[in-house]
Amino acid sequence: MDIKRVFRGPVFWIVLAVLLVLVGSSLLTSAGGPKSVDTWQVINAIESGDATKVTLVDREQRIEAT
Repeated sequence: MDIKRVFRGPVFWIVLAVLLVLVGSSLLTSAGGPKSVDTWQVINAIESGDATKVTLVDREQRIEAT
């Protein structure tokens, strides 16, 4: 099989484009979002005064801390 023929074909470029889109979207979605931590880490941050703002979201049973 001729390797130059593979790189010139449209299948190679389509696969490459799909891979680039997948990698790019995964990098963008995880870049600025909130991170999940264990409950004990949040409690330690509250007790030590490291958390400046803490909000309890009751319906979702979630704690948001900054």
